[in-house]
Amino acid sequence: MGRKLWIAFFACAIVLSAPLGGVAAQTLPIVPKAGAAALLARSSQSQAPSKLSSRLRALAASAELQTSSEQAQAQAVGLPARGPGSLIRDAQGRLLIDVWLGATSAASLDSLRRAGAQVVDVSPRYGVVTALVAATDLAKVGQLADVSYAMEEYTPIHGSDSPQQNSAAAGPARLQAPASTCPVGVAVTEGDAQLKADQARTTYGVNGSGVKVGILSDSYDADASANTHAADDVTSGDLPGAGNTCGFTTPVSVLSETVSTGTATDEGRGMLQVVHDLAPGATLAFASAHNGLFGFASNIQALSSWGANVIADDVTYFAEPMFQEGPVSVAIGNVTAAGAVYLTSAANSNFILGGHDVSSYEAPAYRPTGVPSFLASQGEESCHNFNPSGAPNNAYAITLANGGSFLFDLQFAEPWYGVTTDLDVWLTDAANNVVAASFFPASGPHPVTPFQFMSFQNLSGSSQTYHIEVCRFTGNGYDHATPRFKWVMLNPRGITAVAYPTSNGGDIVGPTIFGHSASQYSLSVAAAPFNDSNNPETFSSRGPATHYFGPVIGTTPAAAVTPVFLQQPDFAATDGGCTSFFGQFAGGNCYRFFGTSEAAPHAAAVAALLKQKYNLTHTLAINQGTARFLLQSTAQAMSGGSAGSTGAGLVDALAAVAKELLFTHHVFLPFLMR
Repeated sequence: MGRKLWIAFFACAIVLSAPLGGVAAQTLPIVPKAGAAALLARSSQSQAPSKLSSRLRALAASAELQTSSEQAQAQAVGLPARGPGSLIRDAQGRLLIDVWLGATSAASLDSLRRAGAQVVDVSPRYGVVTALVAATDLAKVGQLADVSYAMEEYTPIHGSDSPQQNSAAAGPARLQAPASTCPVGVAVTEGDAQLKADQARTTYGVNGSGVKVGILSDSYDADASANTHAADDVTSGDLPGAGNTCGFTTPVSVLSETVSTGTATDEGRGMLQVVHDLAPGATLAFASAHNGLFGFASNIQALSSWGANVIADDVTYFAEPMFQEGPVSVAIGNVTAAGAVYLTSAANSNFILGGHDVSSYEAPAYRPTGVPSFLASQGEESCHNFNPSGAPNNAYAITLANGGSFLFDLQFAEPWYGVTTDLDVWLTDAANNVVAASFFPASGPHPVTPFQFMSFQNLSGSSQTYHIEVCRFTGNGYDHATPRFKWVMLNPRGITAVAYPTSNGGDIVGPTIFGHSASQYSLSVAAAPFNDSNNPETFSSRGPATHYFGPVIGTTPAAAVTPVFLQQPDFAATDGGCTSFFGQFAGGNCYRFFGTSEAAPHAAAVAALLKQKYNLTHTLAINQGTARFLLQSTAQAMSGGSAGSTGAGLVDALAAVAKELLFTHHVFLPFLMR
């Protein structure tokens, strides 16, 4: 079998990672149709070069697989059937894909539509269209003359860590809030007191009035199984709108919902409840971040156009670059330059083993060494040497308990639109069987992004040791470069041992923050438990990060720059606070919302209080620089925190507003903080 046409290994890989975002972990082993994997390999060998990614080619090549279940399709291409890392689909089962075009002209869009695509988002700046396409139409899209490359969108991760299903079965029926709960509803987050927002409101007469807050997450009111719906939250006082018993009658503006309604959890509505608890006077809006990476960037701009002057999200796309500012970060830079304050969750990818953060690995350069014969047969000409000194080691050992899992994001330091190297990743068991992998196509155009993704869960019934191999392929015009590379294991579970638990010889182990959570444009928020103001959550992603190329601002590869060191997260805020429906049922009307997903809206609500007070006392509106200064310089010290885990410390709304007032009459402050 030819290199990279070998897909049979997917049939033996059980890769259903536990989905987060408040959805229960599900382990559903799938038995693929007999012969499906062999059919894929045979069809791929005979098919002419395509402009599709490896996984899309696999689906496009098999008529049998195209009519199989979504679970069978997912297993055949080595992905979870649902949850983070799965293929994004709409209610009809169509796949969300990114299609790069020579130009996003009307004629090109018409060609896509005639091939069966439904356009979801158009990004002329990047020459890409995000579209829904049935598996049966993938081949037609890949053959269009206007198309230069097409790849799948993966369901992004969220900064939530709530393993219990959000449904009526998980808790009691909803209760309507009595008037005595005003100014907010029946479920009030403890973050209101922990971050001293309650004291700031009482002391300085602020509640967010005059400020517009926008939230980006998966969905707002699209989860049919949710314990409450938006109308319930309004009548209970947990959200504003007509019928709100506390007088906050301006409804939440919903700019867009997710195209993937089958996986919606309404996490965005839970985030908006947090904002309403701390800043009940703020006007609120929601836009989905689940309509693809470029759709996410577009909706950031849409919220700004709506008038949002504080924006927060809790989403990270796997393809967001680790070594430069990507399209989402660039959109954030645009809205903050226009005066908005933007906050994002740091994500939940840290894993502590023996006192060490072990969820990432970064090498300053690819160090070629020998390649095992079973990978050489797939065309790999070398593998990375993980040992910076001593005997070469081409396999990184990792031990997973039964049920242990991770989502694996590998990237190398080449700019978007300038990929000339092919680094692949393989996961093998003790018998050298490949159980998961990610690789570029062996023929056709090069991908736009230096990015590989795989997912794995150990369902063997016992603890197992696996090996990660990062190898280089030099066919199809790829060169022999040795770029810096990094992987992050996102949302890891059940890791009991790793080959290299500490940094050594220039290799860096530990920092997991990346994408727009590690950006010069955003404020990145770590998570601290609602009942512990001194220690971060163990899962809260750690920094720092470093960029080596300029931002992705178009289709020309960005130039290398002097390395930009990003000491993030910026600060921490509450998680585990109560909402009326989202998270783990804790009794009464409280569902505990854990993760940096809840920390971000807590900090956003404090920013809204700052915005209101600043607007009342100064002619110039507070901007991102001022907000960063005020929130960092007044943060409460956390004895168990550090620069890499909690930034400046725990947000303190009372101290931040007080400091803003102290500097209000110093006319130089707005200029210094720009």
